[in-house]
Amino acid sequence: QLDRTAAIIDVLKEDGASTAYGVSFRIPWILNGVTMSFEELPALDKRLAVMSTLAHLEPLWTEGKVRKIRSDGIITYEVEWSI
Repeated sequence: QLDRTAAIIDVLKEDGASTAYGVSFRIPWILNGVTMSFEELPALDKRLAVMSTLAHLEPLWTEGKVRKIRSDGIITYEVEWSI
């Protein structure tokens, strides 16, 4: 859990503002004990990966660690400068 959160924060620090999909694309995933990239995941698991990323991003936003930006119907997240 903490490793996933740290990976998400690292991606946002490196890339700046990103969508949940964009973050999901950049972090490693484990499926059946095998670490793989987002691209290697089966279609259903890609959807679950994005939902898992959102499940981490939303609490980070609630805690004030990331900022949520809505623009033209697209939601992006970026790290708050204070963390």
